[in-house]
Amino acid sequence: MAVISESAHVFVEEVCLAGIQEARAAYESGDLRKGLHRYHGANTDAMFQGWCDTWLRADFRDWNMVQELSQIVCPTLIIQGADDEYGTRAQVDAIAAGVSGPKEILWLPGCAHIPHHQARETILTTATSFIKSRCATPTHP
Repeated sequence: MAVISESAHVFVEEVCLAGIQEARAAYESGDLRKGLHRYHGANTDAMFQGWCDTWLRADFRDWNMVQELSQIVCPTLIIQGADDEYGTRAQVDAIAAGVSGPKEILWLPGCAHIPHHQARETILTTATSFIKSRCATPTHP
């Protein structure tokens, strides 16, 4: 068993809220909605509003799950784009400090919030290697 964490959030940052407000403006102008519709179809509006409204609620600003991270005892690969418009290195550092098991960090310069699209080959290569090294079933003679 292992965890691969990509662009994860464990607490709310101002950069995240600013990015979501920009995303809401792009959604309302139609460009982002059209792009998301390809993946979410008829659920696009409900999905986007649920995500956006939750993160921007005043009572959500104190959301924090750092304390729960110690329960993760398996190997963890933490992936983050250096140019992520929704989070900073502080998310990566909190995850790395919080998990109890072995951890690896893949920090991607020139990459934003969607590494599996923006750095596809690097993600595939790194994730494959991580899974093989951490999850391989031992062979018995």
